[in-house]
Order: sequence, then C-alpha cells, then structure tokens
Amino acid sequence: MLTGLENQENYESNKPPSFSITVTTVLFAIAEQSFKVLLTQRETPPFRDAWEIPSDLVLPYENLEDTARRILKEKTGAQWQQNFLEQLATYGDLDRDPQKRTITVAYWAIVSNLSALNKDEKFGNTELVDVLEVEDSLVKLAFDHKQLLGDAINRARTKLEYSTTATKFCQEEFSLSELRDVYNIVWNTELDPGNFQRKILQTEGYVTPLEKKRIPDDRGGRPALLFKAGPSKVIFPPLTRH
Repeated sequence: MLTGLENQENYESNKPPSFSITVTTVLFAIAEQSFKVLLTQRETPPFRDAWEIPSDLVLPYENLEDTARRILKEKTGAQWQQNFLEQLATYGDLDRDPQKRTITVAYWAIVSNLSALNKDEKFGNTELVDVLEVEDSLVKLAFDHKQLLGDAINRARTKLEYSTTATKFCQEEFSLSELRDVYNIVWNTELDPGNFQRKILQTEGYVTPLEKKRIPDDRGGRPALLFKAGPSKVIFPPLTRH
C-alpha cells in the first residue's frame, strides 16, 4: 500500500484528480431472534460472489443523507423518514477499491419491521445475514467492508449502553421483555429480567407506559404492559455490557 506522500512524486499537478464519492449504508435489523445485517452478493469482479454492504455513487442533486436513504429504499422498499439513520465514518484508503480511487461516507441504520426485501434483479441478491456469522468469518466480504461493518457493529452495541437507541429495533408499542430481547440479541448476552426492568423504569424518559396490555397467545402467560419510546435520548448511568 502506497501512502499519499509516496504517490505525490507521480502526481501530475495539471491533471484533475479522478476519484468517486459514494455512500455505504449498513442496515441492522432483528429477525428470527437474530441480529442481522443487510448484504448484497456481488455478481462481477472484483470480489465476485463475495458479499458487500449496499453502496452507491452520490448523485449530483443529492446530499449524503439523501443517497443513504435512497439506497435503503431501493433495497427494502421502506421509507426512511421514520427510521433510525446516523453517519458512521468516512473511509478513503488509497487501495480500498482496486478499480479506482473511491472515498465512501458510511451510515448505519436500524429498521424495526423489515417484512420483505426488494428482490428486483437489478439490485442483485440481497439478504439479511446473521451478524455472528460475519464475526466468525463465515461470510466473505468485499473491499474493506469487514472493517467497515466491524465499526458499525461496535457502534450499534456501544450506543445501546448510553442511549435509548434500542427502542428503534422495537415496534411502536412494545413490552419490557421485548426491549430486553433487543439487548440480549444485539449484545449476544442474557440480562437479568428483574435488574433490567428496574434500570429501564428508573431511567427518566426512557419509556412511556401505555394504558393497555398485550393479550398473551395460546401458550398462556400474563398480559404484558405495553410501552412506547420516551422523550429521553440518553441513559445515565449507562447500562453495562458484559
């Protein structure tokens, strides 16, 4: 890998630079009781048949967030105004794309109810892949997407410690058990139900109780009190991830 300084002597100052600006969007969801990420399988070289995080060029009339939202809508069909979307980082190593110099601005997103993916052939083979399989290197990733996805996974898990972002994985109305499941699945752990409930209810503004309960299914059990996301954005003191 050559550094910018090592390449400087080969650069022609009168020649305009040639590089692309893209947006790469990491989409997380909880499906089938697993922490999932949206990936697309490449059909052409380089990295043919490997998996990549959805990305695209920034169009002339778009700002960066517009591009991120467009990518997500193309892949999922979901409108993204009401879903979570946050900028992650910028990646611009000289050799991150063997085809040409490409700088990408990465976002990460959460969808609470991803019922279907867009299976239009022009968008390639897109699947929700188990994050644990990616971390165990069971999924071959293209470009520098192993690093990029690792950064996004760490951001998501860490953010659950000090913010109320976990509610973004839930439906509009949820039980504390369902909220605890989010932490257990994303953190790959098993939190104590009683301690978790006390922590959530003692954190001002984390959740707002509703005057209704969820009717249990045929398996029985007690009706669960329902909540919605509260106005607070932070958790203090933060939750502890083991």
